Amino acid sequence: MTDLKYKHNDEAIQAQLVLLPRWKVAAFGIFLLERAAPNFYRFQADTGAFGGGVIRGALANAWTFIESGNPKPCELVTEAACDFIAPDTEAYVSIYTSSALDAAGISSNLLSYIDGGPISLIVKAASLRRDSIDIFLQLIGDTNPASANFESTLSDHPKMQEELRFQDNDILFFNSIHHEQITNWNKVVLYSSNANYLHIGNTN
Repeated sequence: MTDLKYKHNDEAIQAQLVLLPRWKVAAFGIFLLERAAPNFYRFQADTGAFGGGVIRGALANAWTFIESGNPKPCELVTEAACDFIAPDTEAYVSIYTSSALDAAGISSNLLSYIDGGPISLIVKAASLRRDSIDIFLQLIGDTNPASANFESTLSDHPKMQEELRFQDNDILFFNSIHHEQITNWNKVVLYSSNANYLHIGNTN
């Protein structure tokens, strides 16, 4: 068992993403959203709120871009729709509310990036994904922001380490395949299909 500890650093993520072609950066954002989506669906199950279809539509938009290289062929939803479904955290008591808010933000950022936005949108999406875990761990009592070692406890928590490992490994994967989209997008599909994201955030 490795003692490697993964660290989060927005500047380091940006420095690595800027070396990738646009379609790979979008795929990195897709993976973030695929990990964020399950807790949005759990939020729906808890509250009866709508919006899961918008999240799925955002993923469909993004995957169509990966397959085709064209940001416009499958516009099922818009960034505005993603922003609209973001829940008011004071209006719901579900443990998944904050995670749902972050998932909506990630979906909006992803679509904005595909539509020509700056790479900082995807860097922010990665940060939102980590924020989701931060708040979730506080809510279930695994971390306490008032404790003296809060930052190290949070960073070293298995769920946070898992997400940091995902983000690190995703970038390593993109660096391992050729930059040409037309002959390599299917490798990204395989990588995603082999991932097990449905357990993310599950308290069971």
